Amino acid sequence: MTFRLKVEPFSCLMAFCCTVLFVLIVNFFMRRRIASIDMAESLKAVE
Repeated sequence: MTFRLKVEPFSCLMAFCCTVLFVLIVNFFMRRRIASIDMAESLKAVE
């Protein structure tokens, strides 16, 4: 069974919009946590 391969421009636009929306949501929730990290201290940490 084969399917016709046709990618609509709307599909690309929706994928782009979903990606941007996901990035904005993650950025919103992680902003405070990332801002609270002391960068000088984190460079000193040995892991």
